[in-house]
Amino acid sequence: MNITYKRIDSDTAREFADYILPVVAKAREFDDYMFYAMLDEGHIAGLLVADPRRIGPEILSIGLSPAYQKKGLAKELLSYTLEDMITMYDGSEGISPNYFGATIMADRKTAGTLSRIFEQCGFKPGFEGTFYETTVGSIDESELLHNQSVLKYLSEAEGMEHFRSLKDIPQKQLLVFGNYLVEKNISSGIIPEELEEDISIIGFNEDKIDTAILFFKENDGTIQNALLYRVNDGTLPTNLIRLLTKSAEIAYRKYPKDTRISFFAGDEIIRKMIIKFFPKAEPLQRMISYELPFDAEVYQQVMSDNI
Repeated sequence: MNITYKRIDSDTAREFADYILPVVAKAREFDDYMFYAMLDEGHIAGLLVADPRRIGPEILSIGLSPAYQKKGLAKELLSYTLEDMITMYDGSEGISPNYFGATIMADRKTAGTLSRIFEQCGFKPGFEGTFYETTVGSIDESELLHNQSVLKYLSEAEGMEHFRSLKDIPQKQLLVFGNYLVEKNISSGIIPEELEEDISIIGFNEDKIDTAILFFKENDGTIQNALLYRVNDGTLPTNLIRLLTKSAEIAYRKYPKDTRISFFAGDEIIRKMIIKFFPKAEPLQRMISYELPFDAEVYQQVMSDNI
């Protein structure tokens, strides 16, 4: 083998979609990602996909041809990527991330394999959870949409003032909220322009965000839940139930009934809620996040090597 690594463009990467996790390959922001190829004698045998737009650069996918697996090459591809991405953050324009992130959405077996690769490169585990998927049509069977006390609350102006559609939230406030989610290890950050405005809703308590349900739409039309969040203060998540109801109600009116829609369970209470309210939802994907502190010494070494 004569293994080399290099960055490639999105059009070339699309030709090797078999090396990319499905949820990443069909993402509508695919062209905004960065792609690193592993080549053997000039032929692409593996790909790594990264998102440079996050608060910390985010690794989204690593995949190699079967003949190149279990040889330590995935770890080498990841190391090459990190060293190359470090050179993008030279302190200009105030850009200086505190960490590299990795967020993997895949079946349990694949997620486990990739987790071992990240851990071998020094990444530490962060948040994790499961995506439960169903159809928009099945939402009508949910007891959420037939719970009279919840529906009455949502129909009253006094109750509705606690919730705001994403399009009614100031951009600055969303960015502050996104930074908070990263600091608390709840999420790898949010990019407002990627989200579905109508069904993404945020709940407030005395002008402080205490609940949020955020969705984005994938290229294949699937409505993907990016976040289902509540303040973890030990209280019954009543506002989260109301927020989930309102979002489900809007989705049922807006989208074709065969549209796939997912809900993210990041803790046991939310998991039980989803199972109870959407009995036809099936656990399809696991999400695991990792972080690696941005190493200034490594950065300086890479810069010295490039001079």
